[in-house]
Amino acid sequence: MHKTLLVAAFSLLATGPALALGCSEGSHFANAEVYPAKTMGTLTTATQYAWDGGTGIVRTCNLTTESGDLAGVWNLFSGEIDVAHGGICIALTNSDGRSWYSCVTPDAVARASAARPDTPGFALSFRDWQTEVAAFRR
Repeated sequence: MHKTLLVAAFSLLATGPALALGCSEGSHFANAEVYPAKTMGTLTTATQYAWDGGTGIVRTCNLTTESGDLAGVWNLFSGEIDVAHGGICIALTNSDGRSWYSCVTPDAVARASAARPDTPGFALSFRDWQTEVAAFRR
C-alpha cells in the first residue's frame, strides 16, 4: 500500500500543473540540516521537494553533489517553495532503490525564515524518516 501511495503522488507530480519552483532561486531564508539514519545503507540520491503539508509535493532540487556525495547542510532559497507548497521534504534513496522522506511543515519553514541567520531557529532539521510523504500529515 505504501508503494502505491508514493506512485500515485509521483504520478500526480508528472501529470499535474508545473510549478515555477527552482533550485537556488530567490533569497536565502534558512539552512537545512540532514541527518540520515545509519540503517539506510549507501545513499545514492538526495532530492528536495516543496510540500503542501498533506500529500502534495513538487520536486525542486537534486541535493547530491556531482561526486555522488550528500551535502549534510545547505542553504534553502525562497524560490524553492511557494504559498501552496510552503513545507519542505527531503527524499534519500539508497543503492537498493529504497527511499525515505523527512519533512518540515509550512509553519516550521515560515518560523525559520523569520529567524535571524546564524541562530538555531534559522536551521531546519531533517532527522525523522518515513517511507512515504503521507505519513507526515498531522
